[in-house]
Amino acid sequence: MHKERFEELLGLLLDEEISNEQLGELAKLIAEDADCLKELRRQLVTADQLSQYENEQRSAEAFIEGLKTRLGASEDSEKFVEQVME
Repeated sequence: MHKERFEELLGLLLDEEISNEQLGELAKLIAEDADCLKELRRQLVTADQLSQYENEQRSAEAFIEGLKTRLGASEDSEKFVEQVME
């Protein structure tokens, strides 16, 4: 049940349809389950990469800034997740 709820909330997040209450629930789930946190990270990176691929008009500066963010997130992931979830 826990995994199904995580997947449902993750889908809402990726579709940008998640409510604040649901976002809080997702934050709690990833705080309690390292596997959920890893999956969330993986899905966010994949979604960002797809977004970049689909947006051919994206400037080089925006690409570099996105790359810096992803590198920073992977180097200090716990702090990054805390900042995003605040």
